[in-house]
Amino acid sequence: MAKRLVYLDNAATTPVRPEVLEAMLPYLGKDAFGNPSSAHRFGRAARAGVKRPSARSPWPWASSPAT
Repeated sequence: MAKRLVYLDNAATTPVRPEVLEAMLPYLGKDAFGNPSSAHRFGRAARAGVKRPSARSPWPWASSPAT
């Protein structure tokens, strides 16, 4: 029987779910950067990416913007 890998350092990082990675990929390229709090076009693009997934989130606490 093959040994199963068990990762115990989830306080540092956790594996990314495939659907989350797929949603993030457009924002992880050489032309994809920007502070979502900035008013310039790079910031606006990042802000749109931050807001978009929360609308599809199955968790209620992730569906409203932070205050």
